[in-house]
Amino acid sequence: MIAEKEKVVAAWVISATHKGDFMNIPATGKKVSVEGITIHYIRDGKILDSNARWDAVGLLRQLGAFPPLGRGKEAASKG
Repeated sequence: MIAEKEKVVAAWVISATHKGDFMNIPATGKKVSVEGITIHYIRDGKILDSNARWDAVGLLRQLGAFPPLGRGKEAASKG
């Protein structure tokens, strides 16, 4: 966590087990981990706004709903 003037930045990791529908993906029972960062804008001790960025594609890959990184078998065979 880093704080400067009216901003606080927090890097975070969430770990969970996919036990229910998420983004129209039925439960898989897979354990997942997602990294992200949130920037909070603060004034007078109160959060005025927050901006978060997280690895949604990485989560979808872990759930099997998005192709894995790397070259596919077809591309590798052309080599």
